[in-house]
Amino acid sequence: MGPPLSDMEQLLRRARPEPSLAFTQDLEASLVDSRRARRRPSWRPSPRRAQRLVVAVGGVAAFAAAMLVLSIAGVRPLGTGGTNGAEAGQRCVSVTEWRVQREPVVTVTADGRLRLGGRPRLVPQQHLRCR
Repeated sequence: MGPPLSDMEQLLRRARPEPSLAFTQDLEASLVDSRRARRRPSWRPSPRRAQRLVVAVGGVAAFAAAMLVLSIAGVRPLGTGGTNGAEAGQRCVSVTEWRVQREPVVTVTADGRLRLGGRPRLVPQQHLRCR
């Protein structure tokens, strides 16, 4: 089969350590006891923590309800406070003006250098004219 085992290797194989029976039983008992010690799943919060969570959610809901009532009533910070928004007069007209604007262009010259240039382009601009 294979080459013969040396004396040291044979000695090590025979002297393989094994735990005592008492140690094995104690270890298994401690593992089983630790599982029994858990009464509730880990995802379920403790009663004290659940109470804190309910109080926090209730507080946030009360604050949101108060802000909603205030905004409906028109009180700041969420309401308009009774002021009217700015409105343009009837004599104002939106006008589009076309302007020439230089568009940057990068080109490569014959010797491999980069050159920055510009190309004219028509660009629309919106303006409000009032009389």
